[in-house]
Amino acid sequence: MKQQAEEREPDLAEWKSKPVKKMIDKSVPGGCLLKVQLLDIEPAIWRSFTVPGDITLGDLHALLQVIMGWTNSHLHGFRDNENCYGPVDDDLDEQIDENSVPLSDIFRKKGSTLLYDYDFGDGWEHQITCEEVLSKEPEIAVVDGRRACPPDDCGGVPGYYQIMEALADSDDDSELLDWLGDDYDPQFFDAEQVNRTLKKVRLSD
Repeated sequence: MKQQAEEREPDLAEWKSKPVKKMIDKSVPGGCLLKVQLLDIEPAIWRSFTVPGDITLGDLHALLQVIMGWTNSHLHGFRDNENCYGPVDDDLDEQIDENSVPLSDIFRKKGSTLLYDYDFGDGWEHQITCEEVLSKEPEIAVVDGRRACPPDDCGGVPGYYQIMEALADSDDDSELLDWLGDDYDPQFFDAEQVNRTLKKVRLSD
């Protein structure tokens, strides 16, 4: 019969010398590279931008208004496959307070998506996609983008295409172009100008 091996007392010095593996919560990123694209519009109107993971959906709304070029003069909301998010003063019981939800809860991995609705009358829908989860907290900044946002109150997607047709017709002298003014260029987008404005946006504490 073999003799049982004696139990060895743990060596405290040996235990302390072993490297400790730190547990990293990968679901809470330092930030995200996001892409927002206006749906149902061709050629596409889109922006790529970086944001910290700890800002809220309410903060994201404020940033999107500047990033896209809207005037923040209408109601808005966010939605995914499970929930709707928005301002608490909209009196919608099923709506989660956008200021209580950090982006790290939504954009947990590359490919995560969220819909952003702006102006429920005109019905502008934006798809926001996480292009990359960043380990370090980035600055809030636009990286790239294409084309100008439609003018507010233009009548949604059908109204936008009417504007495009009017601009393409050199003989068009309709009231629509008078309403539009001379400053609107559908091809224009200046990331540097947008980033200067983003520095002035006040986020929640």
